Amino acid sequence: MMAVVLPVLCFAALLKKDDLRESFLTSAVATGFFIALSTELLSVFDSIAYIWLVLCWTVYLSGLAVWRYRSQPTAEPVPRPQTTVYQNILLALLLCIFGVSGITAIVAAPNNFDSLTYHLPRIMHWIQNRSVEHYPTHIDRQLVLAPFSEFGIMHLHVLSGGDRFDNCVQWFSMVGSAVGVSLIVRALGGGLNSQIVSAVIAVSVPMGLLQSTSTQNDYAVTFWLVCLTYYVIKAKQCPDARHALLVGLSLAFAIFTKGTAYLVALPFMLVYTWVVITATGFKKGTAYLLVVFAMILLVNGGHYARNMKVYGDPISPGTGNDIICKSFGVTPTISCITKNVATQLVSGFRDADLALAALTGYVHDAIGVQVNDPDLTADRDFILQTKNHEDFAPNPLHMMLMLLAAAALVLGRKRYPRDTMLFAAAAILSFVVLSVGIKWNPFISRYFLPVFVISAPFLGLIFDGPKIRPVVNSCATVLLVLSFFVLAHNEMRPLTGPNSVFVTDRIDQYFMVRPEAKPYFFATADMIKGQPLPNVGIIDRNGNMWEYILWVLLKGDGDTYRIEHVDVKNQSGRIKLIGFSRFLPVGT
Repeated sequence: MMAVVLPVLCFAALLKKDDLRESFLTSAVATGFFIALSTELLSVFDSIAYIWLVLCWTVYLSGLAVWRYRSQPTAEPVPRPQTTVYQNILLALLLCIFGVSGITAIVAAPNNFDSLTYHLPRIMHWIQNRSVEHYPTHIDRQLVLAPFSEFGIMHLHVLSGGDRFDNCVQWFSMVGSAVGVSLIVRALGGGLNSQIVSAVIAVSVPMGLLQSTSTQNDYAVTFWLVCLTYYVIKAKQCPDARHALLVGLSLAFAIFTKGTAYLVALPFMLVYTWVVITATGFKKGTAYLLVVFAMILLVNGGHYARNMKVYGDPISPGTGNDIICKSFGVTPTISCITKNVATQLVSGFRDADLALAALTGYVHDAIGVQVNDPDLTADRDFILQTKNHEDFAPNPLHMMLMLLAAAALVLGRKRYPRDTMLFAAAAILSFVVLSVGIKWNPFISRYFLPVFVISAPFLGLIFDGPKIRPVVNSCATVLLVLSFFVLAHNEMRPLTGPNSVFVTDRIDQYFMVRPEAKPYFFATADMIKGQPLPNVGIIDRNGNMWEYILWVLLKGDGDTYRIEHVDVKNQSGRIKLIGFSRFLPVGT
């Protein structure tokens, strides 16, 4: 329980009764900074280990306790608003979704492809090496991609001695995003009903529901982008150094979590730049922007330096993933947006999906761009697919809401406050920027999770009003009911049926996608355990081995094995392994 008690106490120490939601985000930013700083400092001394992490969290908690004891309330408590019966029903359903997804996150084993190949193996190498320094690996996604979500998972993993709480980082991000979305609505002048409806829209995104119980990082980056959006709005109302610091840290954590943050955050940072320059003048506004830039370097500097040392490129070298668009202009933009809108609108109804595919083809014929243009499409040919899977799930209802909201903004732009229009436009623009920046690929739906969640406040504000409120609340209820269905029939972590996480052995859950792989991994683990060598050398030429399962099987009995990648052909192969001359080679 150490994995739960210490972090929860530290987080709770910063919560304030005078504004619980506001302090929730502040506490998250402070906790994120502690995780990043403590990990980097311990890594310098090769001290990432249980005792040192417990000591760091204990010292941090002690400091927070002293601060809390000496601090005095600085603001009048925010009065608790009166809720209607219907609003109470929506809140109760929201809490039920948090509960069901939270239980699933703890009960279910992490079993996503990316989790097994690089999210979790990189953590195991860090724990083994007691450092987050780069190491030789065939799967260089373990090295070069932004690591902050895995930093948080690593703390939970080390403190608990296993992966029982590894999924909770994404689950917490879902809860935090709902809180942040409601705060954005409040900051823009929205009432309680709009705040609740916006939180419902954010939580009910199918891709988000599925990701909330996994060890991927799309919801983690979503949470930091929600924080960024909120603090940009607050900075518009009060452009000072404090909000510059919060904007900088939120952006830094988002970038430190996933590279797509550069694109999604761009419209909001343009708004922030305009806000601070016009409100405070060029000199002071530039100083605030330098604060933001300093926070990015402070948080990301260690990872940038590690990439630079091995690859000569600080951002995202290596990987071999050709996903950046190579063609720009009016027609490529139309192509990219059309394909991404179509990808999200897939409903599972055959005739509707065929008509959608035909319409997509017609648009491309009209603009003279190939649907599968290699400059705009990666990996495979463009297809429309519907799966209740955290890598592929479309979000048709939410996409339709975004399209309706965009039309409402254009047709009724004089009806909405200027700030609502500005930030709604930034949310829509983030969809456009992400579309034209990343090539279409079969997994692209999950990259848009931050866009859908950040758009939720503006949907709640636009679709509000006494006349349509009963209809809006009814639709919100439908979204929540459908959310339970999405969680229950998650292809990776189902709650019902013969493969339910409640009846399937945890070890079998790792093989949910490919049960036929279980004999190979068990045979490999038995072979290793039957040899006298404690060193295991992985040879994985295609870079897609489910490496984490090998760690689980070899570490499960308390045996001590050192697992390293050998005969590595990419640039990380130049990193020398010390004391690893004799090993048992295993491969895929």
